[in-house]
Amino acid sequence: MATRALWQTNVGDWLPDRTGGKFYKGDPANYWLWGWYVRYGDLFPNDITYTIGKSDYHKDWFFEQVPHALSDAWKNPAQRIRSTSLLAG
Repeated sequence: MATRALWQTNVGDWLPDRTGGKFYKGDPANYWLWGWYVRYGDLFPNDITYTIGKSDYHKDWFFEQVPHALSDAWKNPAQRIRSTSLLAG
């Protein structure tokens, strides 16, 4: 059974571009630099909460979703997406 997508991040005139170039630090000047996965915890200490219609994927959605270091362990990232309009229809 096919399901209908409620929302996706890469839509618009650049579909079907599935690269990270439109997201934070995913541009050609940054994505290839070593160590972004190490810095993720500093850039997003509370992980990502993206609010549809309010957040800007250029700065609020990191191009990599990687585990990040805590003081003595690794933590998987949490990407929370919020919207009330998707549930209304």
